[in-house]
Amino acid sequence: MEILLDPSIRDWVLIPIVLATFLAAVLRNIIGQNMPEQQQPSSDEVKVQQALLRINRLKSACGVVSEKAFKLRRSYFCRPQAGFLHKEFENTAMNMMFDPGAMMAGMKRNMVYGISSMLLLTWVGNFFSGFILARVPFPLTQKFRGMLQRGVELNALDVTYVSSSSWYFLVLFGISGLLNLILGDRRDPNEKLSNLAAPMMAMGGGGGKDLNKITMAERENFEMVRYVSTLAGVEKRYLERFA
Repeated sequence: MEILLDPSIRDWVLIPIVLATFLAAVLRNIIGQNMPEQQQPSSDEVKVQQALLRINRLKSACGVVSEKAFKLRRSYFCRPQAGFLHKEFENTAMNMMFDPGAMMAGMKRNMVYGISSMLLLTWVGNFFSGFILARVPFPLTQKFRGMLQRGVELNALDVTYVSSSSWYFLVLFGISGLLNLILGDRRDPNEKLSNLAAPMMAMGGGGGKDLNKITMAERENFEMVRYVSTLAGVEKRYLERFA
């Protein structure tokens, strides 16, 4: 089903949600800077974070290096017994349990984030419930309906339309890049550190982490990566494009 979106929705619904989410993120950043700092990461955590960043860059752009160079780099991380991802690290999650100060600091930061997010979600749900704000400029399957049309129970509606609640969540999870661009060095260092690597954040941000589980999961994923050169078949592609 196709619908016509009122242009005033952009000014009175879409833009206010973006501004409110951004201002709430800035306020959380200011509060975080004035709260007691969390326990500083150990040297092992920093090493693993940096290794995960290198691995992610290599996996996403492995085709720009030669196959030999790719295998050498993967061997450094995944070589049995001697590779970096085979090393045994101290379980900092256990140390976290015996540090009440660090636990309390993490709980306070989580409460600030949770309360502000809940208030914004309540505001969006009460004032903008049922609004269709925008439309994705490419086709999507029905699996995306629950993600893009939260709060709108209309199965006949095209799945590419985005509801107000879904727009709020999209902005909430995508605002980090804008904050880095605007705040720069004024960004809360504890928040920036917790976002250095997605796997580290997934295992729990700011607190203790089981580094051995993280490295084992990353090792298994890295070993499954297949090397494909970006220059493979370049002659054929060139002839097809310019011949």
